[in-house]
Amino acid sequence: MIWIAFFFFVFVSCSHLSDSSKILMIPYSGEGSHYLSMALVGESLVSNGHNVTFLVSDIFDLRASHPHYYNMFTFQVFPHHLGRDGFFERKKSQDDRLLSGDAVYHAIVAFEDIIKNFSMDCEDSIRDVALRDRLVDAEFDFAVVDPTTPCGVIIAQMLYLPYGLFLPIAAVPNLSRFLSVPATPSYVSSWQSGYSDRMSLPERAVNALMDISWTFFFNVALFSYHDALRPKYDVRNDVNTRLGMADSYFSLSFADLTLEYPKPFTPNVIGSAGLNLAKGKETMSQEWNIFVDTHGQRGMVIVSFGTLLHNIPEHVTIKLVDAFSQLPYTVVWQLSRETHVANLSCNIHRFEWLPLAGLLAQEKTVLFISHAGINSMYEAIYYSKPVLTFPLFGDQPDTARRAADRHMGEHLHLYRVKTHEIVDAIIQITTDSR
Repeated sequence: MIWIAFFFFVFVSCSHLSDSSKILMIPYSGEGSHYLSMALVGESLVSNGHNVTFLVSDIFDLRASHPHYYNMFTFQVFPHHLGRDGFFERKKSQDDRLLSGDAVYHAIVAFEDIIKNFSMDCEDSIRDVALRDRLVDAEFDFAVVDPTTPCGVIIAQMLYLPYGLFLPIAAVPNLSRFLSVPATPSYVSSWQSGYSDRMSLPERAVNALMDISWTFFFNVALFSYHDALRPKYDVRNDVNTRLGMADSYFSLSFADLTLEYPKPFTPNVIGSAGLNLAKGKETMSQEWNIFVDTHGQRGMVIVSFGTLLHNIPEHVTIKLVDAFSQLPYTVVWQLSRETHVANLSCNIHRFEWLPLAGLLAQEKTVLFISHAGINSMYEAIYYSKPVLTFPLFGDQPDTARRAADRHMGEHLHLYRVKTHEIVDAIIQITTDSR
C-alpha cells in the first residue's frame, strides 16, 4: 500500500509526468540512513522505468562508484567547502557537543550550530553555477527532497520543479506544522518533551510552552539561515522556504500507529514506516551463518548505534564494555574504526558492519541494543525483538519513549547510566516472559 500511495501521489498528482520521468533526489546527506532510505525509493522508481539522479557533495562521492548504485542512478556531485577531512572533523565536534549530556540549553546551541552548518553546506550547491546549469539542462520532471534541511526545497524551487518531501525520521510535530499538518499540543506531545498522548493539565501546559519554543526555534533558525541565501544568489525571491514546505505535493513520513501515538494527518501525508523492510528478510552470508551457529548458542545481544555516529566517547565505551562483559550472552557490537575500545572480553565481538536485519531475524538473538533510530525500531518490531535503547539526539528520545510505552523494552540515558543499571536492564528484559 505504501508504494501504491507513493506512485499515485507522484505520478497522478503531477499529470504532466511521462511513463519514463526524470526524478531528482536530494538527500540532506550522502551518508547514513537518510541517504539509504531515499535510495530505496530511488530503486523502486528505477524498477518502474524512471530515471533517478541523486545530488550529493564530493564528501560522499563514493556513492557514485558504489557497485550497487553505479549502474542504477545518475549522480550530480558538487564540491564541499571543507573537504573530506574538514567535514568529518566538524562532524566529530558536533557529535561531541550534541552528545555531551549537558543541559537542554547546550543541546539547543549545538542544534543551532548544526543548522548554520546545514546552510553553509547548502550554499555550496546553490553557488555552483556549473552545477545549476547541469541541473537545468537535465530537464527534470519532479524532485524528492529530504526536509531535514530546507536546502532541497530551495533547489527544487530554483529549478521550478514540483516536489515531494521524504522525511526519514519519526514525525516531528513542530516540523509537521510547517507542512500544514495540525499538531494540537493538548494531546500531541512536542519534540523532546518526553510526554505521551495522555498528559495531565500541568503537563499540557509545559508541552504547549515547549511546542511554542521549538516551533519558534525552527522558524527562526532553520528557515532564516537558508532564506538568507536567496537574495545572495538570486534564488526565487518571490517565495520563501517555510511556505515552500507546505507547497509540496506530498510528504512521505516514517510514521505508523504501530509505534506512533494517535495524531491527525492530512491526506497528502503518507505513512511510509518500514521502507527498509520492503525487500523482506535479509539473507546472511555463509560466514555470518557460521558465526551465529558457533557463537550464538547461549543467546546473542546485537548492539548498533546507527550509521551517523562515528565516534563514541571513550568513557562511554568503557562503561558499555564493563557491562557487556558481565552478561551470559554473546554480544555482537557494530563499531566504527574511529572508536577505540580496549580489553574486550571473550563474549564481545566487534565488527565495523553488521547484517542487522539478518541477525535480528535469528531465533538466537535475545535483545537489540539501539540508539532508537526509527529504522531500527521498525526492524525490531518486524522481527519481534525486545529493545534496550540509548537515545542520542534528534527524534530518538521521543522514539525511545514510545517504544517503552509499547512494552518493547526500556530506555536509559547513555551518559548518566551506571554499569550495574545496564546489566540489570538487560537481564530484566531478556528474562521477561512477555
